Parts: sequence; C-alpha cells; structure tokens
Amino acid sequence: ARAVPVLLAALPRLDVRREVVDALGDIADPSTVQPLIDCLLSDTYVPVRAAAAHALGQLKDPAALQALEQAAAQDTEARVASEARRAVTRLRPK
Repeated sequence: ARAVPVLLAALPRLDVRREVVDALGDIADPSTVQPLIDCLLSDTYVPVRAAAAHALGQLKDPAALQALEQAAAQDTEARVASEARRAVTRLRPK
C-alpha cells in the first residue's frame, strides 16, 4: 500500500492513467475508491473508465455501488457499461 500515494499522484498523467487505474485495482486499497469513482464517472478516455469499473469490482467496496450502477445505466460506451455491470454483480450480495 506504500505505492498508493505515488500512484494517486500519477493518476492525472495522460500517458499512464489507465495503467495507474489497473495498478490501484490490483492493490485493492480502500483509500482508492473515491479516485477510482472519479475516473469512472468523469474520465474522457474509454479504457480508463472501463479499467476503473473493473478496479472497483475488484475492491468490492459498497461505497462504489451507486457510481457503478450509474455507469452501467448511463455510460454511452458499451465497454464501460459492460464492465460496470460486471462490477455491480460482484458487489451485490447474492
């Protein structure tokens, strides 16, 4: 988790932000939920939004559920909406 502050600082960099989002999902630190939600809902680059949805699904933090449901229903890119639906499935209790 020592890498989290460095990764969060690199998140605005256009050349590495998808990779940073992937790494944050792999680390699964709860402090990354809000920055990942922000990427999911507002990043202009489709692969970053899709990666953020996937990462939030890996984190399984209920705080992300509303944002994931919003992306699943409203994102105009099928890849993002699909990834968000998968993440919602992982977060909802069975």
